[in-house]
Amino acid sequence: MVGPEVYFDLLSNFREKGCRYFLGGGQAVNFWARYYRSTIQEDLGLDPYDPFTSKDCDIWVDYGTFKFFETEPGNLRKSQSPADGQLAIYTMPGEAQLRVDLLTAVYGIPTYEIERVVKRVQIISGIAVIDPIYLLKAKCHNLAGLPQGNRQDRKHVGMMSRIVPAYLTTVFQAMHSGEITDRQTINELEFLLDLGNSDGVVARTLGTLGLQCRDLVPWEKIENSPSEKMRHFVASLSQTRS
Repeated sequence: MVGPEVYFDLLSNFREKGCRYFLGGGQAVNFWARYYRSTIQEDLGLDPYDPFTSKDCDIWVDYGTFKFFETEPGNLRKSQSPADGQLAIYTMPGEAQLRVDLLTAVYGIPTYEIERVVKRVQIISGIAVIDPIYLLKAKCHNLAGLPQGNRQDRKHVGMMSRIVPAYLTTVFQAMHSGEITDRQTINELEFLLDLGNSDGVVARTLGTLGLQCRDLVPWEKIENSPSEKMRHFVASLSQTRS
């Protein structure tokens, strides 16, 4: 079991080459957990989930990026059934024999939404990572729809219930500093809340933790927002939240 940092050199290299990719799966959950625990000065409730490690790494790639892997040192084993979204398994050179699953799909996210996922990808220190809200959706579907065995999806859904509020906290901070507009902030909130209303798998999976999507919004941080538009938005949802 390893953390996401062991893959950073590989991922940074592909980012520098202009490749389209993003880190997904359990290592994306681990990435966000480490990132927010180090950047937000409050207890996020992530400590019980430590260590933030996984046995392999999922990377979504387009076919152009996949061709670059054919020239990388290491072992590339192409999938016998690429229709399921797995193009190949890449084993990085070195004694650790670290495995990378190269994917063209994200379980739980329809193919027609992938371009939106790509547009929402976050670039942190040169690493492209699936955004926390789509990652929450994917992990809920993983837990509900895949045989668990040695998988950590239940742990990851629990972690995402802590990561999404941290993500929204940074969104609010960006709004208050003028980096993004209040309309962009409301769009993020609506995206999360609509997910809870439109995706029954997400709603049921969070329900097993006694949660709903609206419980992942740190309302106390925006209820007294200086933005009139934001205050109006929060007030319009007050009956739903009560």
